[in-house]
Order: sequence, then structure tokens, then C-alpha cells
Amino acid sequence: MDNQSPRKEHERAWLSYDAQLAADREARIAADMNLQRQVDEIKQAQSGCFGQRDLNLHVLNRLEKIERDRRAAIP
Repeated sequence: MDNQSPRKEHERAWLSYDAQLAADREARIAADMNLQRQVDEIKQAQSGCFGQRDLNLHVLNRLEKIERDRRAAIP
């Protein structure tokens, strides 16, 4: 029985452990929110850009218009 800690010491140790877990949880939440913000910014930036498919469709439409105009111009 001599090597046992008083109850208050255990309570302080557990409170410290709980505080560390809460701090770690808050840090993970903050990191997750920062990562989500970065993903959202990248998506926003890409939404205004032409993708390869869009570029191909644009070129195809221009080519079809030019071909129509040439056919209409031939007497």
C-alpha cells in the first residue's frame, strides 16, 4: 500500500490526459478545415478554366462553322 498514489494525483493526471486529447482533437479539426479550404480554393480556380474536353469541343465547333461558311460562299 505504500507505493499507491493519492486520489488527487490520479485525478490531476487524468485531467491532464483529457486536456491533451482535447487539444489534439482541436488541432486535427483545424488541419482538416484548412485542407478543405485549400481543396475548395482549387476547385474554384479550376471552374473558370477550359478543360481538354471543352477545348476540343470549342475547336470542333469553330471548324464546323468555318466549313459551313466555306460551303455557303462557294457559288
